[in-house]
Amino acid sequence: PGGHFDTSVDPYHRPQGWQQGEGQSAIERSAVPEGVVGCPTRANAEKAKRPIAAILSYLTLVHDEIMETYPAGKIPPVEKISLRDPKEMEPFLKEPMSKGWKSVFELPYIGQINSL
Repeated sequence: PGGHFDTSVDPYHRPQGWQQGEGQSAIERSAVPEGVVGCPTRANAEKAKRPIAAILSYLTLVHDEIMETYPAGKIPPVEKISLRDPKEMEPFLKEPMSKGWKSVFELPYIGQINSL
């Protein structure tokens, strides 16, 4: 579902800027082995309750939207989830172990990796 990620682009046409990439800051587990980022004397559990509640509320919202868009037990239309031909995908979308079923691990590679 849309609306959850910033899809604006930088001059290089990437969905996220370089500063949002992994590895652009210290690894907290090694940079702060005591487990506190900032001043430990100012920390208390009460300060964390509102942000954690907001994060959990947002995760619940995202979960509910995903489940509404893609209900459990119902396969979404192939053209929305794959660039492959729907006819090619038929055996992979059948009930596992049924006649004509194929595992997704049998899908042929496409793209640059195919030429390696």
